[in-house]
Amino acid sequence: MGEMERYGSIVGGAALAVVGLSRRSLPGLLLAGLGGLFILRGVGGHCRLYDTMGVSTACGGQRAGMRDQTGQKIEKTIEIGRPPEELFRFWRNLENLPEFMETVESIRIVDDRRSHWVVKGPGGRRLEWDAEIVNEHPGK
Repeated sequence: MGEMERYGSIVGGAALAVVGLSRRSLPGLLLAGLGGLFILRGVGGHCRLYDTMGVSTACGGQRAGMRDQTGQKIEKTIEIGRPPEELFRFWRNLENLPEFMETVESIRIVDDRRSHWVVKGPGGRRLEWDAEIVNEHPGK
């Protein structure tokens, strides 16, 4: 999910929870529970309904052109005065990334394609995931 959608889920969920709890009834309790689910959705940044429907709202809702249409494609251009081959070797050694990506705490290499990431997420929350390189262009 995109960042704005996450914040909207948290704020909207909190509002539903407050209104639901103030009613002091079974329907109010159900409304508060729904609010709690929206809060969890926003904090976790994951929506199972979106997964089921094959929808992604992260990065403008664009689907990445990868195997089984999974993942997100992220592009950004930065000019660095070094040969492309040297930069590729540095970038491809994922354990170098925490040196200049301040929210990345660690990256543990599993094999030549897979790695385990630990980052500082929203609100100081620690997030972890496994990543797989599915497409690369050496020297570029």
